[in-house]
Amino acid sequence: MDMPTISLDDTVQRLSLPRVDYIKWGSGEATKDALRGAHQTLTRFHPRMVMVLSMSPEHPVVLPPLVLELVPTYHVFTNEIELAYFY
Repeated sequence: MDMPTISLDDTVQRLSLPRVDYIKWGSGEATKDALRGAHQTLTRFHPRMVMVLSMSPEHPVVLPPLVLELVPTYHVFTNEIELAYFY
């Protein structure tokens, strides 16, 4: 079943948010698309983030590099491949 989606960038713009300080990401099938849909928000506000990586064996390998590809200024700390912290 297809569900309508709204990117984080569109939501931040629609709500005219003056800032975004923190994002907690789960990691499911749509996480890569969700990250791409947050590119402007991540670049503009550089929020601290925590990301769950234990949902799929590929996530610890794929997701942190994707964040760094989108916003190279993040620092990343991973905790035994279960969580990644971006600051």
